[in-house]
Amino acid sequence: MMYKLFLYKLLELALNSLDHKGSEYERTFAEIFSATAYFRIPEFRKEILRLITKETDPEIIEWRGV
Repeated sequence: MMYKLFLYKLLELALNSLDHKGSEYERTFAEIFSATAYFRIPEFRKEILRLITKETDPEIIEWRGV
């Protein structure tokens, strides 16, 4: 449970740092952690996929089951 809360807090920091101009290190952290969160936080992955896909998009074979 503590690990999950820690991941959510880091995701919040990463997403907030994308919202404003920060240092190169903040940007790098945000990019890398967002990629990590995609695989570690199922709710985040579902939301990202929901936002980037449309019903009219053709089916991508590699994404089946995602």
